[in-house]
Amino acid sequence: MSAFAEPSTGHESLHYAQIAVGDRYHSALHTVTQEEIISYAGEWDPQSYHVDPAAAEASVFGGLVASGMHTIALSFRIFNDLWLFRRIGLAGLGIDSLRWLKPVFPGDTLQVRGTISAIHEKPGGRAVIMVLMETLNQHATAVLSLELAVLVRTDADSGPAC
Repeated sequence: MSAFAEPSTGHESLHYAQIAVGDRYHSALHTVTQEEIISYAGEWDPQSYHVDPAAAEASVFGGLVASGMHTIALSFRIFNDLWLFRRIGLAGLGIDSLRWLKPVFPGDTLQVRGTISAIHEKPGGRAVIMVLMETLNQHATAVLSLELAVLVRTDADSGPAC
């Protein structure tokens, strides 16, 4: 069973015509566990403050924290569970302005807020949608921010793209 909750927003996959600059979407909540942090870091970022709770207490963080890459992976999973661009999404094109703003600790509950920041029409029935993604903890404090470029189809009659 997945540790990720179903989206609580009720959003369904969008048609291109339904998207406008300024639109904001919120993901479901996800509570980060110590086991998740240690498991991810053990595989991908085995620094002591990610894998060893005792050593982490003596770190600058004062306790075990999620790897920054784990925070990105969690954020993408949480946001992608909304399936906003499933009908029209073709590919991710890149990430701009990535910032880790606060550490993520075991027990933190995260939610991703995505705001459409720009839409750039392209030839051939395509557009690039820029999404400002902000990952918030249970105190509504941003722990991560980035801007994601997504290539989409503008043909509203198309079936599922991804």
